[in-house]
Amino acid sequence: MPFAAPTGDAGLEFFNIIDGKPRTAKDFDQVVDPRTEEPLWNVPVATAQDLDDAVALAARAFKTWGKTTIAERQKIIQDVADCIHQNREILAIAQMKETGKSWAMANVDVDRAAGHFEYYTGVSLEDEIQYEDDEVTILATQVPVGVLGAISPWNFPMLLSSVKIVSALATGNCVIIKPSPFTSYSLLKLCELVQPILPPGVV
Repeated sequence: MPFAAPTGDAGLEFFNIIDGKPRTAKDFDQVVDPRTEEPLWNVPVATAQDLDDAVALAARAFKTWGKTTIAERQKIIQDVADCIHQNREILAIAQMKETGKSWAMANVDVDRAAGHFEYYTGVSLEDEIQYEDDEVTILATQVPVGVLGAISPWNFPMLLSSVKIVSALATGNCVIIKPSPFTSYSLLKLCELVQPILPPGVV
Protein backbone atom coordinates (compact mmCIF):
# COMPACT_ATOMS: atom_id res chain seq x y z
CA MET A 1 0.00 0.00 0.00
CA PRO A 2 1.58 3.34 -0.98
CA PHE A 3 2.14 5.90 1.75
CA ALA A 4 0.76 9.39 1.36
CA ALA A 5 3.32 12.07 0.63
CA PRO A 6 4.42 14.19 3.61
CA THR A 7 2.58 17.45 4.05
CA GLY A 8 5.55 19.37 5.40
CA ASP A 9 7.90 19.78 8.31
CA ALA A 10 7.73 23.48 9.11
CA GLY A 11 7.91 24.39 12.76
CA LEU A 12 9.46 21.19 14.06
CA GLU A 13 11.33 21.69 17.32
CA PHE A 14 13.38 19.21 19.29
CA PHE A 15 14.19 18.98 22.98
CA ASN A 16 15.87 16.73 25.46
CA ILE A 17 13.23 15.19 27.71
CA ILE A 18 14.01 14.97 31.42
CA ASP A 19 11.43 14.06 34.06
CA GLY A 20 8.73 14.23 31.41
CA LYS A 21 9.52 17.85 30.52
CA PRO A 22 11.22 19.38 27.47
CA ARG A 23 14.62 20.89 28.18
CA THR A 24 16.58 23.08 25.80
CA ALA A 25 20.30 23.81 25.93
CA LYS A 26 22.96 26.47 25.53
CA ASP A 27 24.62 24.56 22.71
CA PHE A 28 22.97 23.10 19.64
CA ASP A 29 23.96 20.68 16.92
CA GLN A 30 22.55 20.30 13.43
CA VAL A 31 22.34 17.29 11.14
CA VAL A 32 22.52 17.48 7.36
CA ASP A 33 20.10 15.58 5.11
CA PRO A 34 22.44 13.07 3.40
CA ARG A 35 20.40 13.14 0.18
CA THR A 36 20.26 16.90 -0.31
CA GLU A 37 23.03 18.19 2.01
CA GLU A 38 20.38 20.53 3.39
CA PRO A 39 20.96 21.61 7.03
CA LEU A 40 18.14 20.36 9.21
CA TRP A 41 16.78 21.45 12.58
CA ASN A 42 18.67 22.51 15.69
CA VAL A 43 19.01 19.82 18.31
CA PRO A 44 20.00 20.57 21.92
CA VAL A 45 23.28 19.13 23.17
CA ALA A 46 22.85 17.67 26.65
CA THR A 47 25.31 18.57 29.38
CA ALA A 48 26.78 16.39 32.11
CA GLN A 49 24.30 18.02 34.49
CA ASP A 50 21.43 17.06 32.19
CA LEU A 51 22.58 13.46 32.35
CA ASP A 52 22.94 13.55 36.13
CA ASP A 53 19.44 14.99 36.41
CA ALA A 54 18.01 12.35 34.07
CA VAL A 55 19.56 9.53 36.07
CA ALA A 56 18.44 10.90 39.43
CA LEU A 57 14.88 11.52 38.27
CA ALA A 58 14.64 8.15 36.55
CA ALA A 59 15.80 6.52 39.78
CA ARG A 60 13.02 8.34 41.58
CA ALA A 61 10.47 7.22 38.98
CA PHE A 62 11.68 3.63 39.31
CA LYS A 63 10.49 3.46 42.91
CA THR A 64 6.93 3.48 41.60
CA TRP A 65 7.31 2.12 38.06
CA GLY A 66 9.21 -0.94 39.28
CA LYS A 67 6.19 -1.93 41.39
CA THR A 68 3.62 -1.79 38.58
CA THR A 69 2.00 -5.00 37.44
CA ILE A 70 2.62 -6.66 34.10
CA ALA A 71 -0.93 -5.80 33.04
CA GLU A 72 -0.46 -2.13 33.94
CA ARG A 73 2.77 -1.94 31.95
CA GLN A 74 1.27 -3.73 28.97
CA LYS A 75 -1.59 -1.24 28.84
CA ILE A 76 0.86 1.66 28.75
CA ILE A 77 3.02 -0.09 26.15
CA GLN A 78 -0.04 -0.47 23.90
CA ASP A 79 -0.77 3.22 24.35
CA VAL A 80 2.79 4.00 23.22
CA ALA A 81 2.30 1.83 20.11
CA ASP A 82 -0.93 3.69 19.36
CA CYS A 83 0.88 7.02 19.79
CA ILE A 84 3.52 5.98 17.26
CA HIS A 85 0.84 5.04 14.72
CA GLN A 86 -1.03 8.29 15.31
CA ASN A 87 2.13 10.33 14.78
CA ARG A 88 3.51 8.28 11.92
CA GLU A 89 3.86 11.23 9.53
CA ILE A 90 5.90 13.51 11.77
CA LEU A 91 8.15 10.62 12.87
CA ALA A 92 8.65 9.42 9.30
CA ILE A 93 9.46 12.93 8.08
CA ALA A 94 12.15 13.26 10.75
CA GLN A 95 13.61 9.85 9.96
CA MET A 96 13.48 10.35 6.20
CA LYS A 97 15.45 13.58 6.45
CA GLU A 98 17.99 12.50 9.06
CA THR A 99 18.83 9.14 7.41
CA GLY A 100 18.26 9.93 3.74
CA LYS A 101 15.74 7.11 3.41
CA SER A 102 12.80 7.17 1.06
CA TRP A 103 9.39 8.19 2.38
CA ALA A 104 8.13 4.62 2.07
CA MET A 105 11.13 3.13 3.91
CA ALA A 106 10.89 5.70 6.69
CA ASN A 107 7.25 4.71 7.18
CA VAL A 108 8.18 1.04 7.33
CA ASP A 109 10.69 1.79 10.08
CA VAL A 110 8.11 3.72 12.08
CA ASP A 111 5.51 0.98 11.72
CA ARG A 112 7.97 -1.71 12.77
CA ALA A 113 8.97 0.34 15.80
CA ALA A 114 5.30 0.41 16.80
CA GLY A 115 5.18 -3.33 16.15
CA HIS A 116 7.90 -3.92 18.73
CA PHE A 117 5.75 -2.24 21.36
CA GLU A 118 2.70 -4.21 20.27
CA TYR A 119 4.62 -7.49 20.57
CA TYR A 120 5.37 -6.84 24.24
CA THR A 121 1.70 -6.43 25.06
CA GLY A 122 1.31 -10.18 24.60
CA VAL A 123 4.47 -11.60 26.17
CA SER A 124 5.91 -11.33 29.67
CA LEU A 125 8.40 -12.92 32.04
CA GLU A 126 6.16 -14.72 34.48
CA ASP A 127 7.22 -16.24 37.78
CA GLU A 128 7.86 -19.97 37.53
CA ILE A 129 7.58 -22.53 40.32
CA GLN A 130 10.90 -24.39 40.48
CA TYR A 131 10.06 -26.57 43.44
CA GLU A 132 7.10 -27.02 45.72
CA ASP A 133 6.18 -29.29 48.59
CA ASP A 134 3.95 -29.00 51.66
CA GLU A 135 6.31 -26.57 53.36
CA VAL A 136 8.38 -24.82 50.69
CA THR A 137 7.75 -23.12 47.39
CA ILE A 138 10.72 -21.91 45.36
CA LEU A 139 9.98 -19.40 42.61
CA ALA A 140 12.15 -18.21 39.76
CA THR A 141 11.14 -14.58 39.50
CA GLN A 142 12.13 -11.60 37.39
CA VAL A 143 12.99 -8.49 39.36
CA PRO A 144 13.38 -5.05 37.74
CA VAL A 145 16.95 -3.80 38.08
CA GLY A 146 16.45 -0.02 37.95
CA VAL A 147 17.59 2.58 35.43
CA LEU A 148 18.99 1.34 32.14
CA GLY A 149 21.05 3.27 29.61
CA ALA A 150 20.44 2.65 25.90
CA ILE A 151 22.53 3.93 23.00
CA SER A 152 20.74 4.45 19.69
CA PRO A 153 22.30 3.40 16.38
CA TRP A 154 22.32 5.83 13.46
CA ASN A 155 21.04 3.61 10.66
CA PHE A 156 17.63 2.53 12.05
CA PRO A 157 17.24 4.95 14.95
CA MET A 158 13.61 4.27 15.86
CA LEU A 159 13.43 0.63 14.86
CA LEU A 160 16.46 -0.56 16.79
CA SER A 161 15.99 1.79 19.75
CA SER A 162 12.36 0.74 20.23
CA VAL A 163 13.51 -2.80 21.10
CA LYS A 164 15.70 -1.44 23.89
CA ILE A 165 13.06 0.94 25.21
CA VAL A 166 10.11 -1.46 25.24
CA SER A 167 12.03 -4.39 26.72
CA ALA A 168 13.10 -2.12 29.59
CA LEU A 169 9.55 -0.87 30.14
CA ALA A 170 7.98 -4.31 29.92
CA THR A 171 10.25 -5.63 32.67
CA GLY A 172 9.58 -2.71 35.01
CA ASN A 173 12.73 -0.71 34.38
CA CYS A 174 13.26 2.93 33.51
CA VAL A 175 15.41 3.82 30.51
CA ILE A 176 17.56 6.73 29.43
CA ILE A 177 18.03 6.72 25.66
CA LYS A 178 20.95 8.48 24.00
CA PRO A 179 20.20 9.25 20.35
CA SER A 180 22.95 9.04 17.77
CA PRO A 181 24.32 12.53 17.03
CA PHE A 182 23.94 11.66 13.34
CA THR A 183 20.23 10.76 13.50
CA SER A 184 18.75 12.24 16.63
CA TYR A 185 15.50 13.79 15.40
CA SER A 186 13.02 10.92 15.14
CA LEU A 187 14.01 9.46 18.50
CA LEU A 188 13.87 12.79 20.32
CA LYS A 189 10.44 13.43 18.83
CA LEU A 190 9.26 9.95 19.85
CA CYS A 191 10.37 10.51 23.43
CA GLU A 192 8.56 13.85 23.48
CA LEU A 193 5.32 12.46 22.04
CA VAL A 194 5.01 9.58 24.53
CA GLN A 195 5.49 11.69 27.68
CA PRO A 196 1.74 12.18 28.32
CA ILE A 197 1.43 8.37 28.42
CA LEU A 198 4.35 7.53 30.72
CA PRO A 199 5.01 8.60 34.31
CA PRO A 200 7.65 11.36 34.44
CA GLY A 201 11.21 10.04 34.40
CA VAL A 202 10.42 6.55 33.12
CA VAL A 203 11.80 7.35 29.63
